[in-house]
Amino acid sequence: MKDTRYLLVIIASALAALIVGPFPEHAIGILKIADALGLALFALCGTEIAEEHGVKPMPALLMGTLTACGGGVLRDVLSGQAPLLLRKDIYATAAIGGIALYFLLKAMGVPMRWAFVIGMVGVAALRLAALYFGWQLPALQMLQVHP
Repeated sequence: MKDTRYLLVIIASALAALIVGPFPEHAIGILKIADALGLALFALCGTEIAEEHGVKPMPALLMGTLTACGGGVLRDVLSGQAPLLLRKDIYATAAIGGIALYFLLKAMGVPMRWAFVIGMVGVAALRLAALYFGWQLPALQMLQVHP
């Protein structure tokens, strides 16, 4: 929140998207890869920042997941789509898996930097594998109450 460079990058990116217009079909795959890498980075960065502020592992995992998924939810809502988080896509689950791997590696004595990088790779790999193989989570059937 203190570094305005992030906001400037977001504004510049939004303006560029408005100028360029819709992405060509062949660019969608590149955007999905970039999204998976962003998910991984924000998941682990959010977790690490929570840890630096004394947050215990389980709440830090949740905070890292929220950090990672928040941007995607905002992107989807602003583009008029149902957020990936509310669909069967493996998105938040990938973040949770990579963050859990990070904590497991740290508990096993792996240096924090390596655990961080391996956790990021875990998030990105799980998300990209889900996209490539079409993996999805099972959907719960909502109960409908009739008056």
